[in-house]
Amino acid sequence: MATESVLIKGDKEGVKVFINATFTQEEIFSDMRSKLSKNPEFFKNSEVKIVSNTIETIPKEFFNMIKKSLEQDYSLKVVSTYKSYLMEAKKDNHMPTEFVIGNVRSGQFLQVNGHIIVTGDVNAGAQLHADGNIVVMGVIRGTVHAGYSGDRNAIIVCKQFRAPQAQIRIADLIVFKEREGTNTIENLEIAHIENNDIVLLSKDKMYE
Repeated sequence: MATESVLIKGDKEGVKVFINATFTQEEIFSDMRSKLSKNPEFFKNSEVKIVSNTIETIPKEFFNMIKKSLEQDYSLKVVSTYKSYLMEAKKDNHMPTEFVIGNVRSGQFLQVNGHIIVTGDVNAGAQLHADGNIVVMGVIRGTVHAGYSGDRNAIIVCKQFRAPQAQIRIADLIVFKEREGTNTIENLEIAHIENNDIVLLSKDKMYE
């Protein structure tokens, strides 16, 4: 499943259109129109923010093109300016970090607009969602989702991904750990996206 160039999410502040600037302008514009056209009445007259979910940003001319299409073609009220879009992107590059001391138990759910560091294990049945990176000093047996808003540059690091319970997500990609490894804390496992697939590597292999 390919990473999406556009994500559309609603929250208490209204509708947010997340733009992944690592895609081409043609891909972004086509994907946005395709998503909005599926249910135009649902979004009609909503307030919309255009935001970035990657370090890269789109140029002003393309921002204005997206804004014009949202307002004229879909009757949306865009409250973002290009300046606010850039400021939001800059702020997101300095995400806060949430520290969890100890284990994350089964049934626990944590969603953070930033990075997550866990000093223990993530047990089966537990879930972590982070817009940034996730670092677990112990073993991952549950579900961890880094780059939750669509950032495919996010990574997940842990002592070990424990099969078969571990479910690893980055942006909109997903993989299950299929077999056990023999890693110790000196040989951490790292998950990142490479060629639109999640790749699991040991620390030694990633930096050799």
